[in-house]
Amino acid sequence: MMNITKAPRGWVWMDYYQPQSVSDILLSKRNRYLLNRWMDGDIRGYFFFWGDTGTGKSTAARAYCNDMKIYVAPEFDCNGAEWRLHDKVDKLTAHLRVPYNFTKKDMGNGVMSDSIGIIFEEISQFGEKVQEALKASYDEVGRRNKEALLTNRLLNRLSIFMTCNDASSIDQAIRGRSQSLYFVLDDDVREQAYAWLRAIADANDVPISNSELTKLMNDRENAKSIRQMLNALQNFIPEL
Repeated sequence: MMNITKAPRGWVWMDYYQPQSVSDILLSKRNRYLLNRWMDGDIRGYFFFWGDTGTGKSTAARAYCNDMKIYVAPEFDCNGAEWRLHDKVDKLTAHLRVPYNFTKKDMGNGVMSDSIGIIFEEISQFGEKVQEALKASYDEVGRRNKEALLTNRLLNRLSIFMTCNDASSIDQAIRGRSQSLYFVLDDDVREQAYAWLRAIADANDVPISNSELTKLMNDRENAKSIRQMLNALQNFIPEL
């Protein structure tokens, strides 16, 4: 778990306490094991994360990129609902078809990356054009794999992360070729969440008892996700 300090005045806590590393994320035992194994094996390529809203899918994708020194340009960290309103699809599909044209990028703090990442939140909302481009990029990777001199160069330079709530809404050709994880707030994750929220409450002098915190987390209507739980904690008013 990350080191918890008092949030500066005026900050939204979900932004301030956003995990930057896989080790800081609230994860099921299976997902933590697989993410750590993929990092140990320097696994790049295609990743498919699915599960309910607010269970950590996009957070895990960004944290994996941070830990693996994969550069994600702002225009390629994108949400399907938003991208339907913008004319960036042609640029994106062109990039997917020629993923090996990339120069080193500065990730900050002097860290240079020669790998690029693309994050599709809510991939099911991007429409057929992007999904067709994704399948075309798979074919391009397969073709390049036959050219031994380019294999490592290509696969180590491009990683695509796709998230959605319902896996059945995504083309099987995309799901079948990706490293997949299912995100859920199981008992193990909720236990971690309790310890995390308790530490944040204590750091920020929130007058919430253990029983009140448990009640807050068990509110299935207003605390369905980690984000909602933290927002509820930031706005907590003790019963008088």
